[in-house]
Amino acid sequence: MPIKNFKKTLNGLFISFLAFACQSNSPEKKAIPNSTRDTKYDCAHCAMPANEYPKWNVKLTTADQKLKWFCSPRCMLMEVKHPQGKLKNFSLIQLVEYYETRRIKAEDAFFVIGSKVLGPMGNDFVPVKDSASAVEFKNDHEGKQIIRFKDIDTRLIEAVLK
Repeated sequence: MPIKNFKKTLNGLFISFLAFACQSNSPEKKAIPNSTRDTKYDCAHCAMPANEYPKWNVKLTTADQKLKWFCSPRCMLMEVKHPQGKLKNFSLIQLVEYYETRRIKAEDAFFVIGSKVLGPMGNDFVPVKDSASAVEFKNDHEGKQIIRFKDIDTRLIEAVLK
């Protein structure tokens, strides 16, 4: 008899779970109105919320000291290094170093491209703090190339976009 009661209880719990899980999720109850979302952290290139990607986002300070955010190094490079980009005058670019997840300057970073590690937008330029970390990352994650910020050009950006 105890097993029958256990099975009935278990079946009852399962049916209750299904009823709860399948109830309507009306958008009126779930959606966050656009007017309440803080858009100052939106990616200046693709408009994704950069603050939702704390291990990838990039903070750029313009020459006139305004902050611009990017969801990834790839998006930042599209605006800074690509001919179609609009942000050519900047005073500082800070990105998140892959291993230590702390901000470093873009000009100090070593970038690994062609690895199995994907950023928020897919293939990306993965920043690390030094040459040894770059070699380690490249070997561990099947990276194709290590490059410095000053050497990133349109050809490399286009290759990463593929």
